[in-house]
This record gives sequence, C-alpha cells and structure tokens, in this order.
Amino acid sequence: MNAIPIRTVHHQLSALDDATLSVMFKQAIDNGDQDLLEPLLQQLVIRSVPIIARAVREVDATISPRDLKAIGDEALIKVLLGLAGEGDFAGIRPLAYGIGRECALDPDRRPAPEPKFSPSRPKLRLIHG
Repeated sequence: MNAIPIRTVHHQLSALDDATLSVMFKQAIDNGDQDLLEPLLQQLVIRSVPIIARAVREVDATISPRDLKAIGDEALIKVLLGLAGEGDFAGIRPLAYGIGRECALDPDRRPAPEPKFSPSRPKLRLIHG
C-alpha cells in the first residue's frame, strides 16, 4: 500500500482557503472518507483558534489571559461538537466566531481558578530518638 504521509496531507490542506476546506469537509462526511476527515477536522480546528480569541476579546477587551484560555478551550469543544453535528456547515469562521461570542457572553461563566504552582508547605516535626 502506498500511503501519503500525514504531514504532506496537512501541508497541502493548510494551503487551501476556508471555503475549499469546508466543501472538502462536507464531502468527506457525505462519502464517509475517514482518512481525509481527520486531517480536515484538525485543520478546521486550528483555523478556529484565532477566530475564537478575537470574538472573545471583542466581547470583553479586559479579559485575563487565563480566562481567555478557559473560554477558548470551552469554545473549541463546542466547535468540535458543531462540526460533528448534523445540519448545514456554513464554514469555520462563522461557526467559531458565533461560538466564541456565545461562550464569552455566558452569564454563568466564572473566572478561571488561580493556578497553584506549588503544593502547600508540609508540616514536619523533628523526632529525636
């Protein structure tokens, strides 16, 4: 079997415009082409990251980097679900932008927790013996 290396496929797909990728993605789903579906899905998700970030910053320009990452992670999951869902796929830009705004405007959104860089200091006792 003479398979094309995956990095070659990714390189070729990255050179395509969004509209072409969207058409190819829809065709891969319709034809059940799993070999092409995975790299197309990865390419669409990669392209959605800056769109989501822009949409979130437009909603809240003062958002912290930690909150931006948390909202971005949530939005990426929803983008994946949107790509996997039934229905018309209008393109990655409108999908990612809409989901990014939706996640940023969520009234139940809580700030991302503060990271703990180190565990609390252990309480040690000296035992003489």
